[in-house]
Amino acid sequence: IDRIARKIPDFYFGRFDLRYADVDSLMQGKKFEIVEINGSGSEATHIWDAETKLWDAYKTLFIQWKILFEIGNEIKHSPDHQVQVDIKSFLKDCAKVAFRRESLSVSS
Repeated sequence: IDRIARKIPDFYFGRFDLRYADVDSLMQGKKFEIVEINGSGSEATHIWDAETKLWDAYKTLFIQWKILFEIGNEIKHSPDHQVQVDIKSFLKDCAKVAFRRESLSVSS
């Protein structure tokens, strides 16, 4: 899994959703498939379990966000950092998504 993750540009944090035949094969890197790769916006799936207490779910998210901010800060201060975000364009694009008026309908 680590070898696969390292081949994805700028993938520093995320979750792989897997299907596998059995744990032993998975541990050997055999008989598994990646169903989905979720990046930094992904959540630990256990927080959605009915048995998880609300505070524990929030605690997990706060820990995740702390790690993400630490990663972002390290990247920002690395000598190879070249990404510059145009905050005005970013916020404009966010507003387009948040305030879009068109309805999303499915036609048969």
